[in-house]
Amino acid sequence: MNKKWIWVLVILSLCGFVLATLTTVHSLEVAKKGLEADSYCNISAFLNCDLVQASSYSKFLGVPVGAWGLLYYFWLAIVLLWALSKGEEGHPWMGLGWITSLAALLYSAYMAWVSIYILEALCIECAGMYLVNFLLFLGLAWGCRPFHFTEIWKKSLPPFLLGVALFGIGGLIFSQKSEGQQISREDLKMVIGLHFRQSQYDLTIPEGRPFWGAKDAKVVVADFSDFQCSYCAVAANLVKPALHEFHRNLKFYYLNYPIDASCNPSIPQGGHAHSCFASKAGICAHQKGDFWGFHDELFKNQKQISPEWIQALVEKRGWDWNVFQSCIDSPETKKILDEDIALARKINIGGTPSIFINARRVKHWTFTEILQTIVREELKR
Repeated sequence: MNKKWIWVLVILSLCGFVLATLTTVHSLEVAKKGLEADSYCNISAFLNCDLVQASSYSKFLGVPVGAWGLLYYFWLAIVLLWALSKGEEGHPWMGLGWITSLAALLYSAYMAWVSIYILEALCIECAGMYLVNFLLFLGLAWGCRPFHFTEIWKKSLPPFLLGVALFGIGGLIFSQKSEGQQISREDLKMVIGLHFRQSQYDLTIPEGRPFWGAKDAKVVVADFSDFQCSYCAVAANLVKPALHEFHRNLKFYYLNYPIDASCNPSIPQGGHAHSCFASKAGICAHQKGDFWGFHDELFKNQKQISPEWIQALVEKRGWDWNVFQSCIDSPETKKILDEDIALARKINIGGTPSIFINARRVKHWTFTEILQTIVREELKR
């Protein structure tokens, strides 16, 4: 048994442990807060950890996938050190490590496929774990002498039982940490049943509204929102990222319903001081071909919204302010905003955010699992 080689494998396991810890913390933060701000590992549209962590694929049995990885790397490091201390008698334990590394490698291959072909986004922390798993598999295969599975079973019971205990206790702990962000199976079934008992609203979205996703999608999501509504910012950081994995089969609309008496006749007085102005600015940004980037900036800087701040944002993006202001003041822009508000009033929207999936109102959108389950059910119909 090459002791130096085992130490290399231990160090690799600890590297995996660090990456898994970072991934777990990131996953719990995204589940708790949504995408309030870009994380350090959001490098481009493809290299985007947040979108991966916001997807349903980021959890297994209700526990962040990174947490399972954390427990695995910790267990493997212990097993390797244990095998090192036992000398030649530790070879079966190395064999057990190799079998688990094969399972980890196959799961890594599956998750890499999901990232590239379904999510079209790759988490660099996760990619680091995939690389560690590949190297561990090769290292353990090279460091193991030929063995029989019966030999592993007979002589590796202690590390096997340690793994069962570690994954059982650790899974329970991480499950409890995620508990506030999840819904029970029974409650989920009840909520989904009640959702589909609703009648569908007469929700015909006018042409030319900003949308994200597939043009001819089977599932249509409509988000009636207000750029100055704090709860709408929560929805902006949560709903669209949670539905990203369905982007090939889903069409996500943003519709304006400003809580501002200056343009919304349903608001008797007051409301959000600059909400109508921000809504018109969003309409003009859509005409510039960059609605979603503008949308994200408004929600991230919600407390700063004012005509002056929006002017600075427009100029920062390289747009001519005089031309943009003419768009904001134009009758065409007012007509688009009035149509959005009229549509909202027609289906009795009283506040924001109001989210609909295939013309049924989603009442519990703060639970991403409910959103994802509704979309899956709609796709089956």
